[in-house]
Amino acid sequence: MLRDRRAVSPAVGVVLMVAITIVLAATIYLWISSMKPQETTPSATMSFKVDVVEVGNYDVLKITVITSPHNLKWSQIEFIIDSQKLIYNNNEEVEAGDTVYIYKDSEGLKLATSLTEVQQNVASDFATGTVTLKVVDAKSNVVIFEKEMILS
Repeated sequence: MLRDRRAVSPAVGVVLMVAITIVLAATIYLWISSMKPQETTPSATMSFKVDVVEVGNYDVLKITVITSPHNLKWSQIEFIIDSQKLIYNNNEEVEAGDTVYIYKDSEGLKLATSLTEVQQNVASDFATGTVTLKVVDAKSNVVIFEKEMILS
């Protein structure tokens, strides 16, 4: 009979232990890395110049694009004044130097790209008191730009 009752040779045992350790370490690494919170970054990075201008004795918000990412369309961004959302449904690309106006007509806040349209339709100041303007990326719902203004 066999006196040596070892199941495997020492070399095979060492290889098996190393393989099990590597698989276990990889599994733990993947599990821990999946717990890390995912960072959300806006798909668009933009900068604006915001002015309150007087049109027909009424305050109007003038928003000029300073920088804009390539291929971003107007329909992909939302303008929010306090809680009211305004969307410019236009598939043209947003470019540096573009200007939009937020004004108030007889129905409420409106968004326009033409000063002539604003002059024809403005009916009162767009807001009074403390107003917050947010520009939001419609795809990711991330705030791209935010400014608080105090109006009289």
